[in-house]
Amino acid sequence: MVIERVTGRSWRDEVTRRVLRPLGLRDTGTPVDRPHLPGPHASAYEELDGSPFDVTRFNPSVGGAAGSMTSTTADLERFARKLFTGGLLKPAERAELTRTTAVSTYYGLGAVVLPLSCGTTVLGHDGYLLGWLTEMWVDQDGSRSLTLSANMARGGLLSVGPLLDEVFC
Repeated sequence: MVIERVTGRSWRDEVTRRVLRPLGLRDTGTPVDRPHLPGPHASAYEELDGSPFDVTRFNPSVGGAAGSMTSTTADLERFARKLFTGGLLKPAERAELTRTTAVSTYYGLGAVVLPLSCGTTVLGHDGYLLGWLTEMWVDQDGSRSLTLSANMARGGLLSVGPLLDEVFC
């Protein structure tokens, strides 16, 4: 709503103009009312009455700007590297993105700043929307990253802590 009020254009148009096109994210989109995913993709499941139920054909626009995007892990990894290490935001804006608050020592103004068991700090974020969990993590110099998409049926939320330690430590 802030984007639309400030620019006079939809958040979809602004995200496309300011992020997707400049970064060349060709496999990322902002579907309006389309419940299908373009191209090859995994299926998503939720548990319903003790059995997996296919929720792949789900309209993500219910999430508004917080969840109404589709992407590949390759595009998401490219976005995360540019977002957290340069190429998308000015240095002062990037510093604000990762500045933690008095309320939370690990959640900044839009990003998670997560110190790992080995002393390395990673920057990232996750997202969950009916059947899908997506995570993106980058170390502070951008030399290593982890991006994943997982199905959530019969598993609850994925604990990525051990995986982050394996990749970054």
